[in-house]
Amino acid sequence: MSNKSRNRKRAEELIADLSTTLSACLLTKGITKDTAAEIGSDVADKIADHWKGQNLYFPFDLATRRNAEIYAKFTGDNQDRLAVEFGTSVQHIYRVIKIMKAAEFASRQPRLFPE
Repeated sequence: MSNKSRNRKRAEELIADLSTTLSACLLTKGITKDTAAEIGSDVADKIADHWKGQNLYFPFDLATRRNAEIYAKFTGDNQDRLAVEFGTSVQHIYRVIKIMKAAEFASRQPRLFPE
């Protein structure tokens, strides 16, 4: 399989996943199944059309809600389980914990010099 066809397949998978995820979110908000599926598909198509031709990258450290969830579930010795649960590497779990601990510390620590 060529790199171009592999990228196309991944893009199609992303759009399908986006549509499914949007539909699932709408279902939790009380939208009917048919309407949720229609909206999910429409939004996914609009996003694909808007961003067509672009290479997208979703960095892990920008997933603040997900990072907060990982940190909340961290017990001190469950990095392996969290990596499996969140579909990341153990090293990424360590990075998230380090980032979240630093943010928590910074929020409690007054600044020595005002900006």
